[in-house]
Amino acid sequence: MTDISKRKYKGYKIYFHNFAKFDGYFLIRYLGQLGKCDPLIHNGKIISTKFRLYESKYSFTFMDSLLILPISLSK
Repeated sequence: MTDISKRKYKGYKIYFHNFAKFDGYFLIRYLGQLGKCDPLIHNGKIISTKFRLYESKYSFTFMDSLLILPISLSK
């Protein structure tokens, strides 16, 4: 997380496939220990999560690619 909490990555969006359901909750719990984590949840699904390390002034956003492209990774 330290490597991507730099100025050149400020405002970047990082996509995970199926982040809105199962995996996202584990990641948010871990990120909450490392910095400020602001999840946006709609109908029980994590739409996005803005994150900033405590020692950094730059933030970036985790998003779910499955919500944008509702197909499997293999397709």
